[in-house]
Amino acid sequence: MHVVEISCSEDEMGSPGDLIPADVGRGRRNFSLSSPLAGIDAGDEANTVPRARLLLVEDDALIRENLGEILLLEGYEVVAAEDGLHALELLREQPTPDLVITDLQMPRANGWVLATELRREPRLANLPLVVISGVHDSRAAGGFLGASATFQKPFDVAHFLDTLERLLNLSP
Repeated sequence: MHVVEISCSEDEMGSPGDLIPADVGRGRRNFSLSSPLAGIDAGDEANTVPRARLLLVEDDALIRENLGEILLLEGYEVVAAEDGLHALELLREQPTPDLVITDLQMPRANGWVLATELRREPRLANLPLVVISGVHDSRAAGGFLGASATFQKPFDVAHFLDTLERLLNLSP
């Protein structure tokens, strides 16, 4: 089991609910992300063929970096964007990902804008879209956007990874 622990002061974190699991304590918040690894040694990442190419769109740098690291350790190629506008630029400039993971509430262009633009573009219209959000009714929003799956923060990372495998037809 891979565990990432992060500790930040309250002023480094942004608004409450923006992070994956949080334990509050005397001005500091700590949380852990744990993930069963898919038999990949971190030192072997460069020598493996990626399982799939993922676009991760998340404005919270802490979540983007740590979730991206978990996905890399699981054998995925990860391209990250800090908001929907950056994601749209990457989609124009780089090879098409196999799946898009997006937050909903982001600056410049949010997850709703990104999903709308994905569905307008014929080469991107059928990409699986996974919504991760702290929005209270994120499941309803994800359904409205045509998301393949929706996770409300905090979420279970193992279930998230299983869902990605299923959506990418990687399950045995």
